[in-house]
Amino acid sequence: MTASAPANWSIARRLSMIALRVPSAPLEVNLVSDPKDVGRSTLTRRRQQIHADGNGNRVCSAVCLVRGKGGVQMRVQEAMAKTFSTARRTDPIENVAELMVKEDCGFVPVMDDGRVVGVITDRDIVVHCLGKGHRDLMSRQAEHVMSTKVITIGPDETLEEAGHMMAQLHIRRLPVTENARLVGILSHGNLVQALHGKGAAVEATMGITSGA
Repeated sequence: MTASAPANWSIARRLSMIALRVPSAPLEVNLVSDPKDVGRSTLTRRRQQIHADGNGNRVCSAVCLVRGKGGVQMRVQEAMAKTFSTARRTDPIENVAELMVKEDCGFVPVMDDGRVVGVITDRDIVVHCLGKGHRDLMSRQAEHVMSTKVITIGPDETLEEAGHMMAQLHIRRLPVTENARLVGILSHGNLVQALHGKGAAVEATMGITSGA
């Protein structure tokens, strides 16, 4: 059932208060550390690449890992949210907006046959439906406003790597996929809480705020 225009406007206004800037990501990110740090850090990332998977999404894969002192680091699967809400590409945008308000979240993965085909953020809805004055879009399908440039991370990656990605790509949330299936969501909040606001959490926070 389609809500009235005032209801749509109210939803859009509420979403606009938590909308975040998420710039488009580069195809390749170089993170070169000082060689003097190799012996001191638990994990030094020499280079990471963003490549497309079979579904057209961009996935981070790391090469040239250098392990140092300090042992094994905490993995993404230990900090990620394992319960999350999703939408279908054919769902009305209005329903996705209502889901965000109900779940108090600003990020909803869009699924098709169990695979992530896009994501919708509160900012996407605000920009397309409120900022451009196209309130009629609220009744259209989610695929009209979703971003198809999806950056994902694997559950076995380290939180240090997740922090690097968030910092370099200026993003707050990472869908976690395993064998192309969505298994969790890692948010900036999850990262900060798991790392007690230290290490890669500091880098991620600085990267996100600098890109805002």
